[in-house]
Amino acid sequence: MNWPPIKSWTRVNAKNGHFHFVAINYGGIQNERWVNMVSVLNGEVRLKVFFSELKDQKKWLRGWDNDHHLNTSEFIDSDLEEDLNVFTCLHPSMDSGFLMPLNDLKKRSWN
Repeated sequence: MNWPPIKSWTRVNAKNGHFHFVAINYGGIQNERWVNMVSVLNGEVRLKVFFSELKDQKKWLRGWDNDHHLNTSEFIDSDLEEDLNVFTCLHPSMDSGFLMPLNDLKKRSWN
């Protein structure tokens, strides 16, 4: 898998009822590389994931896999607060394509 990471990811097991995440930014070197993720549907659901974990297809899939979904009636909001990672930085990386104005920097792929 190439570094830097693509932007769209599917978590195999839901986190607070969410499967689809965007890689907002990343950092680290060699075995200490990490990626900050935010849920597509709820910006309060944030994760800091080691790059080595993203390589594990039992945990993460590249892109957004539509086969992963959850009945929203099964999702309990009360569990959300204890799982928030408030230390996850949400400033987009320079190559995210989220910064304005868009410049000539190479943008990371979605998948």
